[in-house]
Amino acid sequence: MKITDYASLQEVSLQWISRDDDPNDDVRRNITTMIQLAEVKLRPRLKGIRILKTRAKALLDEEWEWLPTDFAALSTVSIIPGNDEAQERPLAYKTEQQFVVDNARLRLAGSPIAIYTIIGKQIRFGPFPSTPPADSTMFRMIYFARPPALSDDAPVNDFLVDHPEIYLYATLVETAPYINDDARIQTWRAALDDALEQAGENEAARGTMAASPGGWRP
Repeated sequence: MKITDYASLQEVSLQWISRDDDPNDDVRRNITTMIQLAEVKLRPRLKGIRILKTRAKALLDEEWEWLPTDFAALSTVSIIPGNDEAQERPLAYKTEQQFVVDNARLRLAGSPIAIYTIIGKQIRFGPFPSTPPADSTMFRMIYFARPPALSDDAPVNDFLVDHPEIYLYATLVETAPYINDDARIQTWRAALDDALEQAGENEAARGTMAASPGGWRP
């Protein structure tokens, strides 16, 4: 059976663990929870999967801007003065502590916006002028997006279509403790690690990049 959607992922996962001693169907009733746990634990490990790399552009009119709702990890940030693509220039990332120091130094030097930091669900730009830019200044982000969570109402996402084996192995990792089969945790975890590594190498070779519509607000 091929994994093509949420329902088939559940069925294949159950087939792989072969639970004949589950008269109350406990595993079947909880397989959706295991998939949810797998998705949560996968998120920080998907940075190398280029199909999840997304670009977006928005108006820069506040010092603090909201990150996209599907944001997982950042790749690059650039500023586009006057929305003129020819003038696009990259910004330098700073930790929160570095940002405070460099923001003050650059402001005294009269520097244009040159740095950014990420705090929580927002990105902060500096040194931000006392009056917001009036020339339609934009900023562009290239970031790694979280795949939409699978559910009965959303049975498919691009990541499942391209990498069903990653979903399968991640789910099996979560099932092993539940069914007291600790010996297989390392087996599934090693298979998951190999699948993630292979996916990263294949995506990088293809140079795939998905584009999202520009602009976001909470």
